[in-house]
Amino acid sequence: MASLGGSALLVAGELYPSITAYNGKYAYEEVNGWRFFDDPSRVALIEAASSDRGLVALVQSDDVVTAPIEVDESQLRAIYWACEPHNCGSHNWALVIDRMAQKAAICQFDENAGKFAVWHVGGQPVLESDLQCPFELSQMPEEIDQALDP
Repeated sequence: MASLGGSALLVAGELYPSITAYNGKYAYEEVNGWRFFDDPSRVALIEAASSDRGLVALVQSDDVVTAPIEVDESQLRAIYWACEPHNCGSHNWALVIDRMAQKAAICQFDENAGKFAVWHVGGQPVLESDLQCPFELSQMPEEIDQALDP
């Protein structure tokens, strides 16, 4: 029975496509039958990034405008950017997942809360930036890049 359980977990783990399979795709698009946020290990990284459950739910929401996921295959780092429909300039967010470090960072920009973005890593806010949340990995603040390094 134990080996059956172990095999089932192994098989289940293999069902979820790697993060690189989502490069250029939207989070709601399926790869081998799975959407980006269907992978429980990915969801666990998101939940570990911020203790704000509302923000965690927002990041995984389907009622958004979004850009395609960008993956840096050499670092296995991905960025997902989204915003509130009809209000992108005032309310947007980004998720960066580093599969090598097994960490994630969440950026939230809410103009009503102040004219800055707040970055969350390791369950807490760690950086305020006077820029909106990035939608490309090249736009990441160096401090967040370093916080995600293994």
